[in-house]
Amino acid sequence: MALFYLCSKPDKEPEAGVVAHLYNAKWPRFFARVEKLGEAVPVSAVGYRGANVVFSCGFDGGQPSEYLLFIEDNIDKADYPRVIKPLQKAVEWFMQVECRQQGASRYDYSLLDDYSPKTPALQVLHFAKTDEFLLSHEKGVNGFSSVDDMDEYMQVILKLSREVIAGGVINQEGY
Repeated sequence: MALFYLCSKPDKEPEAGVVAHLYNAKWPRFFARVEKLGEAVPVSAVGYRGANVVFSCGFDGGQPSEYLLFIEDNIDKADYPRVIKPLQKAVEWFMQVECRQQGASRYDYSLLDDYSPKTPALQVLHFAKTDEFLLSHEKGVNGFSSVDDMDEYMQVILKLSREVIAGGVINQEGY
């Protein structure tokens, strides 16, 4: 049996910006969605709960695009440390499938760098064209229209100190 499968939702209209739905057939089983960021809705409007991976990819050396893969249904209720590696493997698998579907000879992809050594599993991506920010963390992913709004969220909701927030690395679009 394959590890991952592409799925469709025949009872629903395709959602704008959604590139694919995936099913992980082995423990921890989950249904996940892949979205192309900044295409259907502004990045600042993104807000999902659950484990996720943000990645940048390009085909045959072309311009990279940013994507979000996140769990829609965590069937086995596995915690973040148990689902993050399968999610990252799902990114690799998805890229192989997309490469074949697009008729490309190769693909390049990268995951975000952590914000700081003190904040593993927390990453920030800046979209320069729209000056929006995407904050990915183990409990979800959220978009912001300003760095100040994002910093406030990190302090109030994620309970990070100003010192931790001040020294972080912000990934740039096309990283």
